[in-house]
Amino acid sequence: DINQQDYGISERRRGLVDKVRRLTVFDPDTRTQIFESDEMSFSGYLQFVTSGGIPKRCSASLIAPNWIITAAHCVNNGRGSLFGEWYSGWNFYPGLVSATQISKLGIPAVQAWTFYEWTNSGFTLNWDYDIAWIELDVIDTGITPLSLAYDDSIENNANFNIVGYPGDKPWLTRWHQFCSWEVVTSDIIYTKSCDITGGSSGSPVYRLSSTTFQRTIQCIVSWENTAYNGCARITQDKVDAICGSIGNCKDS
Repeated sequence: DINQQDYGISERRRGLVDKVRRLTVFDPDTRTQIFESDEMSFSGYLQFVTSGGIPKRCSASLIAPNWIITAAHCVNNGRGSLFGEWYSGWNFYPGLVSATQISKLGIPAVQAWTFYEWTNSGFTLNWDYDIAWIELDVIDTGITPLSLAYDDSIENNANFNIVGYPGDKPWLTRWHQFCSWEVVTSDIIYTKSCDITGGSSGSPVYRLSSTTFQRTIQCIVSWENTAYNGCARITQDKVDAICGSIGNCKDS
């Protein structure tokens, strides 16, 4: 069991980001830039294209030696059998911190998975299931992945870490934030403190244990509006589906 008091530790406070400088940004902007590739290298940049060849980008993170987790809308548009579209050409860049690394860090994908509840949303997208996982064309990245587990003890105003590639910041720069998620529901966690912009989708929202220093994903950054930003919560049924298909995901 996870003690509620174990939520409040930030990567920065632990000293993992020594060189530091909101889908919506809420004042004040407390995000800090990550300058070193080996800092929180479980997170990375995800590049892909639509069926029309339009390049897109998201954030993602490792949950197994050769699997990443991201937002479902980064692999499929969720519009059902008539208007549904699977994207392709995914490349994952772990630890990417600048444009100069883009040519040497990319790992191509083998396949992408998401939930039926997402792919068949239709015109009313089912944001509860805005989660996808992608197999990489590599045996082992050599990077310690995040844990994936359902925590039914989360309460309102829990503090979590986020790492990703927000679109309002310079291209291909990675940013961290430790902030409060004020409203917890069964499938969505809401915040009006954490900053999310295009490119942040798929970022892991995770707890860093103050006792074991284990990182456990609580939800995946999904959507934004002017009142709240939201992330799709990792529930037990989602853990079972993801880890069941992966077979070796890190489960805390």
